[in-house]
Amino acid sequence: MPERKARLPLDEIDEELKRSELRLKALRALQKRLVESDEYRARCEQYEETIRELGQKYETAMKELESLKRRLAEVEREREEYAALAERLTRDIKEYNKLIDQLTAR
Repeated sequence: MPERKARLPLDEIDEELKRSELRLKALRALQKRLVESDEYRARCEQYEETIRELGQKYETAMKELESLKRRLAEVEREREEYAALAERLTRDIKEYNKLIDQLTAR
């Protein structure tokens, strides 16, 4: 004679149902965490990309700054050269005027 499956008493069925509900609740919480994790991962990737872009902009700005510093040094040297030339020219003009005065005084 074939064996008949024993039926679970209602209490055991209730307990199994509660355990299943708890498992389902845990699975939903896990699923929610996975979705949040994916969202955080996507945000992190966006932040990393932004950081890379800002790093490149920073490098470009630093190169431009160095170039401007070099140009400023060149301009400063030129200014000093022009100041020295102006001073020499002023002295030469004074000497020239003295010579003219001496020649006209004779």
